[in-house]
Amino acid sequence: MILSNSFLGRLLENFSNASSPPVGGQSLSPRLIRIARRQARMALSTKSQALQVAGNALGLEEPFDFSAMARARATLTAHFERKRILPKPELREAPFIAGQQHFTLRFSGSLPLVFEDCENFCIDLSNAHTGDALALRPKFNLIFRRCRNFALTGGCLHNTRNFALFEGCADFSVTGLVLNQTEGYGLTIFNSRQFLVSHCMHIGSLASGVYCLGESTLGLIRDNVHVDGKGHFNWDAAIHINHCSALLSVDDLPERSHEPLSILEKTLKPSFIFIERNILNRNRAQGIYCEGALKCVIEDNLIQGNNKEGICFDWGSALNVFTGNKVLNNGERARMSERDLKDDFIEAFPLLADGSSSCKLPGLSLDNGVMNLITGNKFHRNFGGAIKMVRSALCNVVIENFFTDNSLGRNPHFPRFNAVQHLAMGHGGGEFNPAAVLLDFLPSNYNLCSGNTAVLAAPDKFIGSDKASNRNRALGNRVNVYARADTD
Repeated sequence: MILSNSFLGRLLENFSNASSPPVGGQSLSPRLIRIARRQARMALSTKSQALQVAGNALGLEEPFDFSAMARARATLTAHFERKRILPKPELREAPFIAGQQHFTLRFSGSLPLVFEDCENFCIDLSNAHTGDALALRPKFNLIFRRCRNFALTGGCLHNTRNFALFEGCADFSVTGLVLNQTEGYGLTIFNSRQFLVSHCMHIGSLASGVYCLGESTLGLIRDNVHVDGKGHFNWDAAIHINHCSALLSVDDLPERSHEPLSILEKTLKPSFIFIERNILNRNRAQGIYCEGALKCVIEDNLIQGNNKEGICFDWGSALNVFTGNKVLNNGERARMSERDLKDDFIEAFPLLADGSSSCKLPGLSLDNGVMNLITGNKFHRNFGGAIKMVRSALCNVVIENFFTDNSLGRNPHFPRFNAVQHLAMGHGGGEFNPAAVLLDFLPSNYNLCSGNTAVLAAPDKFIGSDKASNRNRALGNRVNVYARADTD
């Protein structure tokens, strides 16, 4: 479900003109709304200096127009539904294959293969296998560079490193693939377009099952399963959508793709990625982690039991739609080692008796995320609240969601977790210096929560804000607060 621009226009009009006081007690004038939108555009600027007007570089004149998303998804879906892989002559395996067209290759997994500038072909993975010795495993089993109109089908592989890299490719699909105990990333899609990843399964991977990086666009990631992921860093999330600079090369992938650069330098941004009907369960990191993602739609996924957030919109992720998802039991931060605490910058918060951190995480974080739409989702029994808007989370719209008991992780150090929380700069350190990367420049303001239904236990609140994040609006939410039993 993607709401129409006209509906959101009326909603934003109510946002600025409604008589009920917003959180923090200050009304929002149309002028403040314009300022907020301008500041949000500044956060997304890719061609100008920080905090200077540069929104036109990304064409954000109508920030809540989602019609282009709907058209792109319909076109992609129709394309891959019509597409058929016709029988082609077989080609024998070779370490390097360039310029070939119209062939089928049966991949055995016995040696790494590189394909360059190939077109109209199919890779059959059904008989593939990999060796057990880590030293013998290549960095990537399959590398595709500038290939067009091809498909990977089937296959069940164990103990690979990073399975496949797609660089500068277009019009391809990966279906029916099972990767078990991968020591790195499953599928790395770099600066590629028009792709489908469907009916794949990733079990016990160290890093992401699907990693979309750089200027990757027009992708369908649907009907996949990613369970029991082992990596605990944000970039190990089951599905990772990430921006990068033009300096990043294939030689840097995947280990050095999380660049310590300013947001203004990360000019290659993923967009129009559609993540639908996936099961993302019991992963040590997030179910989905977005860095600098633009105009993506995440819909009808089951995001459950992940040790960090169910999903995080970070690093200026903007204009995305999160709708129809079930976000359940995320954010426990269980089984935390000293290294885990240090890597997550939460060493100051004590561990609980069960070995989990007292500093729990919500089902969804908007962390330097701007102008995103969160609608029609169910948030149930997450550990650290349902939605957290932290640091510079600006102009996000949270409407018509259902929240129930999202403070499963309450403890003596954090006696309550609100359903929706607005925070400014956060606590402790971070991955990078905010002054260097040009993040965290404003408190979390100008966000709207409207038409939501919440069931929560006292002393939790539906919305909480720190003193700096005092220019947010809440309209027409239905909240039922019940007395919490001591055994709850």
